[in-house]
Amino acid sequence: LKAIAMDHGNPTIDGATVWFCSDEHVTFAADAPARVGDRVRVRPAHVDPTVAKHAALHLVDGEEVVEVWPVDLRGW
Repeated sequence: LKAIAMDHGNPTIDGATVWFCSDEHVTFAADAPARVGDRVRVRPAHVDPTVAKHAALHLVDGEEVVEVWPVDLRGW
């Protein structure tokens, strides 16, 4: 995945088994049926390089975004 670092293996998804990751897709088997439009929360296996690929980090509590932190790692 271009938005998630893959150097430490596949990301995880609660309630699912991740089978395969490509540049833009995660193939997984959900424990319960999913519908088009359902949100799936994907957790990267290695967060440091994943954060470096984005301009902001969104901190969430359940479904609520509680803070947005800017990320500027250019020049490191």
